[in-house]
Amino acid sequence: MIVSPDLIAQYRRDYPHEHSTISAVEKHLEQRKTHPHHADIMGNITGSAWLVNPQNGKVLLTLHSKLHRWLQLGGHLEANDDLNIQRTALREAKEESGILHIARTHDQIFHLDIHYIPANGDEPEHYNYDFCFLHHITEDHTVYVSEESLDLKWFSLAELMQMELDAGLKKMCTKWQHAMFLADRYEKSALI
Repeated sequence: MIVSPDLIAQYRRDYPHEHSTISAVEKHLEQRKTHPHHADIMGNITGSAWLVNPQNGKVLLTLHSKLHRWLQLGGHLEANDDLNIQRTALREAKEESGILHIARTHDQIFHLDIHYIPANGDEPEHYNYDFCFLHHITEDHTVYVSEESLDLKWFSLAELMQMELDAGLKKMCTKWQHAMFLADRYEKSALI
């Protein structure tokens, strides 16, 4: 199973306004189950990581080499991930950043998105159905730019809010801002 239906149901409860995206992802997953031999022409399942440095709240993004835009770290579900999209997200975060000390912050889906990918060389146009999970580094480490990236950079939320970002990244910024607000509020209430 690529992702637990319980995780998708929880995401639907948390973000009911994202109904059309959630329904499209569910439909895609069902089609992959019922037509496994045609999965490669239906689109790709990808896992990604909203990777945070908990010391300063900055998020690591990659300047994607093919798409030429800033994105969260991530990539395609592979056979060695044992059909577990959470493993995909963690593996891709480590591979694309060079950081070995990364942990998933919790099991909930941080963001669901569908990305249109234009034709490129031998690869026809298609859609990526992306499951993003919140991750954090557990130890400071120098990043290295892999062949899949033009650049890697840690961004503050303020910097991200000033940039021209695609709609999905903007939504993740808003979700991250909300999460930081709740965490700050919880810490302050614990001190009272």
